[in-house]
Amino acid sequence: MDNKINFTGLQNMGGAFLTLDRGKGRPIRTNMLLANLTDNFDDKDLTEYTDVLNKCGLGQNYEFKPDRTFIHLLTQTGDSEFSVPKLYLNQLEVVPQKKTMPLFTYLAKLTRKIINMEDKDFFVTDEFKFGSEGDSYVIPGKSIMAISAFNGIDNELMLNQTYSPLTSRIAAQKINNDIQSQMVDYFA
Repeated sequence: MDNKINFTGLQNMGGAFLTLDRGKGRPIRTNMLLANLTDNFDDKDLTEYTDVLNKCGLGQNYEFKPDRTFIHLLTQTGDSEFSVPKLYLNQLEVVPQKKTMPLFTYLAKLTRKIINMEDKDFFVTDEFKFGSEGDSYVIPGKSIMAISAFNGIDNELMLNQTYSPLTSRIAAQKINNDIQSQMVDYFA
């Protein structure tokens, strides 16, 4: 059992990256990041996120099901069908437009925060990581344990890798880069 105390407002973070080659040129690249938002001490990540959703008029439609305290980010870039990255928040596409700019700003800030976090500030409970939520939340509709079994990889090793500070930072960096690319395209 973990005895660490989390002071960042973020916990149970994980990441994953997938590449799918459909034989049509550039492969489709998918980056995923999961974080449990909380309100702790000076950090009010959950409140700030909820406020931004409401400000953008997205509200409950964009909450993570089944737990509104989680945020799941996914970006995709790929072949000629979509050369500019697409951003998905909790499995719903977020299109760059004037009303969603506060959300893009918040997500860029959140991913930068994760990128700059020290290892000691990453907090993932074993109960979450090795439970059904940890198995299914990072890759929508997929079981990490089923993927690891299919590939002959130890479940614990795969879950530890998925929820490691390094993987979370890399996912946050890739998603932050994709958000920047979307903004460059939007403002061009």
